[in-house]
Amino acid sequence: MFRVARKHMNASTGVAILALVFAMTGGAYAAKRYLISSTSQLSPRVLKELEAMAGKAGAPGAPGPQGPAGSAGTQGPAGPKGEPGAPGTPGKPGKAGKEGREGKEGEAGAEGSPWTAGGTLPSGASETGTWSLSPAGELFIPISFTIPLKASLPKEKIEIFEGGTPPPGCKGSTVENGFVTSLKAEPGFLCVYLRFGAGTGALVPFDSEKELGTEGAGKDGLVLYSGSVPSGTIAYGTWAVTAP
Repeated sequence: MFRVARKHMNASTGVAILALVFAMTGGAYAAKRYLISSTSQLSPRVLKELEAMAGKAGAPGAPGPQGPAGSAGTQGPAGPKGEPGAPGTPGKPGKAGKEGREGKEGEAGAEGSPWTAGGTLPSGASETGTWSLSPAGELFIPISFTIPLKASLPKEKIEIFEGGTPPPGCKGSTVENGFVTSLKAEPGFLCVYLRFGAGTGALVPFDSEKELGTEGAGKDGLVLYSGSVPSGTIAYGTWAVTAP
């Protein structure tokens, strides 16, 4: 046994053993005489021997508790603009919303032409029509206004004429053959144009809304009368009235 120990004994081993014995048995004595508080108090050679005798590293200890969160770092520079993404698939149509409240009644619109709320021909508006006859004996020619007038017209405001020159209260265009076209009436006038006729005699306007024989024109129209018309008489023409 001593032979084996002697085989492995050398100066370094001896120093290390003496240091170990000193550490185990001479602690009390050293505490009274000399206190080692730093590795600088040991010989470098002894330190080297002790480091060589150091054991393997032990297993890692359990992790300690998590430390407090650090303060936020400064914001980094903005990155480059990314490429546009691919279009997404269209979404499904949503459900129909609830019906909204009824809106307020709008303002009254401008007066229409020629129809009005009262159902009468507006002031300054005109209407036209045609008439014809082929009678024998007495003659009655009705003229009916499509849109009623607000009031009747006196006989002084009714012009019955023929030829190419309209009387006062009437106007139109005279063509080469002497006829009047585009017949128009001044406000408050009725113009009856005899474009063609022979033997009709004097035509008298009678108010169709009053007793027979009352000259003038009613709100709805009038009747042209002639007392004696020969057989075979033919006549036709146009008329125009403008509300006063």
